[in-house]
Amino acid sequence: MQDRPVHNQVTCPALLNPNPARTTIGIGETVGLYLWPPLQMTFPENPWWSVSGQGSVSPLEGASTTLTAYMSPGIATVTLNVRDVSIPTYFNVIPPAEIHPTAEVDIYLPLPSGNAEIGASTQFKYIVLPASANFGNVDFQENVPAGSRLWPDGETTYISPQINEYPPLGCGSVYTDLISDGPYPITRLIGPGGVMSGISFTQTKAEQYKNQSGQWTTFGNTETITTFHSDRSCLEQYQGMSGSSQGPWQ
Repeated sequence: MQDRPVHNQVTCPALLNPNPARTTIGIGETVGLYLWPPLQMTFPENPWWSVSGQGSVSPLEGASTTLTAYMSPGIATVTLNVRDVSIPTYFNVIPPAEIHPTAEVDIYLPLPSGNAEIGASTQFKYIVLPASANFGNVDFQENVPAGSRLWPDGETTYISPQINEYPPLGCGSVYTDLISDGPYPITRLIGPGGVMSGISFTQTKAEQYKNQSGQWTTFGNTETITTFHSDRSCLEQYQGMSGSSQGPWQ
């Protein structure tokens, strides 16, 4: 019996770990487990499966089962039981750690020619790290806090709190985030003495996932920077990645 190992295979690949038999898995990942070669029993007897820690298995009887990792990190131990023999397989269930941008596509705001407004819009693609696991079954959200901005012309604009939801991707791994600011009247950049002044605004947002208890857990922050230049151009930055300068608008 001991020379018949339990095989395991993840349902979805990880970007940086192509090994289908990996045992480091993301929260919410699913893994198939089976015994190979099949048992040759002198009389019918079904193997049965048990699990402890951060996961559940289904079905509980038969030559194979599927582990579904819980949405909270820890160790999941799946055990195959046949007669008086038990064979455990250990899985390290890990949470997301950070957001990493991979590409950007500029999406210009519909500012009519000659309109005295300024703004920018860029769509960034990103992955969730560590990329050695897959987080495609996880519910994510971006928690944007309230804020305010003081412009060179002395005006203040206010930002309302906002929740941006990102549903599970299945076996996908690339998300998109549209960073858009404006349009604003170009007069916002006219400071004392009628001088056109550039200014940058930074916004920090909490990145969260829904854990096994249904609570939103913050695993990191993302930073966006919108820069309004004195030449009436504007650009967006996301986690250190820059979009193209858009404008000048005049």
